[in-house]
Amino acid sequence: MAYQLDYFAVIKAFFMPFNLFFLLLFLGPVAIAVFVAYRTINRYRIAILLASVAIPILILSLISFPEVGSGWNLDRNSLKIKSPPVLTTIQLPEARVELVESSGSWQTTLRINGSGKPGLAIGWFKLQNGKKAVVFRHLHHAKMVVLEYQGEFYILQHPGVEDLYMELIARGAKPTGL
Repeated sequence: MAYQLDYFAVIKAFFMPFNLFFLLLFLGPVAIAVFVAYRTINRYRIAILLASVAIPILILSLISFPEVGSGWNLDRNSLKIKSPPVLTTIQLPEARVELVESSGSWQTTLRINGSGKPGLAIGWFKLQNGKKAVVFRHLHHAKMVVLEYQGEFYILQHPGVEDLYMELIARGAKPTGL
């Protein structure tokens, strides 16, 4: 059982859920270039249009590669979490786990070290309850799994996280009220 992001899932996270700022960040240069190309001499129009499309695509491609492969992989008695810059393995018999609402005290408030997009948050975050945790959040879901292992907290939030919670308990993680 695994949940890992491919390249297109990372790209989709820029635009889902809809965020006007990110849309303007990538489509703004295209709109400006089209306007400039319309008002300039013909020989420059093609070059300006190609650059206006190629530059945002190049930027989007380059900043998306580090997140490809992020997620988790569940082995027999361990859970491997890749949430750059964190790569960790949790031994399930020693872990405590809880399924909580995403609107509760386990919400992220400040990114300490990692990456954030409208539909993807990975890395170290400070939480509303004052704790620090490794977070993997993809496409905002109503529930999230909170794990505690060796004094560190880990949060996994994505569609289908309820199934992960049931599987973690079946493989030895202790359900508890975190």
